[in-house]
Amino acid sequence: MRLLCITNLFPMPEVTGTHVRVLGLLRSLAAVHAVHLLCRGDDTAGSYLAALRDELRGAEVEEFDPGPPAAGTPAAMVGRWSAAMWRGMPTWIAAQHHDGLLERAVSLAPGFDAVVILDDYAGSYVPRLRQVPGVGAIVADKGNVMGASLLEPDPEAGFRGRVRTRIDRHLVRRHERRYVGLVDGVVVTSSVEGARLHDLYGRRPDAVVPSAVTLFDVPEATPTGPPGVLYVGNLEYGPNIEGLIRFVEAAWPPLAERGAELLVAGVASPSQRGALARHAGVRLLGFVDDLAPLCAAATVAVAPVWRGAGVKVKTLTLLGAGLPLVATPVAMEGIAADHDRHALVAGTPAGLAAAIGDLLDDHDRRARLGAAGRALVAERYTWASVGPAFVEAVEQVRGRHPAPGTDAAG
Repeated sequence: MRLLCITNLFPMPEVTGTHVRVLGLLRSLAAVHAVHLLCRGDDTAGSYLAALRDELRGAEVEEFDPGPPAAGTPAAMVGRWSAAMWRGMPTWIAAQHHDGLLERAVSLAPGFDAVVILDDYAGSYVPRLRQVPGVGAIVADKGNVMGASLLEPDPEAGFRGRVRTRIDRHLVRRHERRYVGLVDGVVVTSSVEGARLHDLYGRRPDAVVPSAVTLFDVPEATPTGPPGVLYVGNLEYGPNIEGLIRFVEAAWPPLAERGAELLVAGVASPSQRGALARHAGVRLLGFVDDLAPLCAAATVAVAPVWRGAGVKVKTLTLLGAGLPLVATPVAMEGIAADHDRHALVAGTPAGLAAAIGDLLDDHDRRARLGAAGRALVAERYTWASVGPAFVEAVEQVRGRHPAPGTDAAG
């Protein structure tokens, strides 16, 4: 098949879980079918363009310049809100919409067997693509059901904050409802996500394909300093920074007092760094390109997240590294892991801290959990098994919805 793949991010380097999933799915498709990728660029895209084409086995890749950063003036903000309301989507998704990419997709799509939408932001192109004569199957991969991850407004957020949250939730659900109702196939990451999709939008998924990671070898641990508790995550993503700050403020001090060090690997804004750095024993590392040495230096890993949807790539990464993991139920969602077999699960900051403290005192338990977690990821959550499942899902949807003038086997 010839597949037109569309994403509103440039998938290299793999700085977030979304990048990891999008690139992994693209690699899997390109291993079997002819892929043509349209993607929105960023400041580093030019440095990685040749590498991305190589990763996709010489696939055609078109990268679209996003233009200058949006102005922060009141007039510009009003303009962004106006565009978002007109398009029926939240401001952060409307801001990613690229008219040039859309027009190119419209011109190319009729010549392909299927169109694959690889992130929710790119879902903004679906309504226009659905109107184009000759377009075949459109398949949307949903890394998470966004409308399910927005909480009720915080009563302490103030009037403007509560109104903003309600508007965002309305626009997110309107955006998702519209485009998932127009595509021919929807892929979700877990059965829980499938239930959310149906509850919110009345649509059942066509396939469940979890996220996956590439296992890497971790050097033999050589602890030379204080016991390290490793956190990995993109701190520019709201649920991540909220969860980490909640854990640090509520439960980290006793662990710091016993000499533990919280190693935080992830991009954060200056204000977020300040909120974390004022706590004793917290070391902010920024983006870490090679996690293997850091995993070797850590004793335990932690995943404190209380809201969000979809299978968490950071959870799979830490489990796959063979680190004994302490995590919230949300962080473990969609992963077939058992408490005290593959990881320790706790629902409160105090519970996470207590579990970490227990592990710091029990070498044998750490070793058992670490080995079981890595074995689980190796068996069920690497691209060797997950990638073919996604390819099959796309093929099946295309088989049920062939492009006009073609047959399903073409």
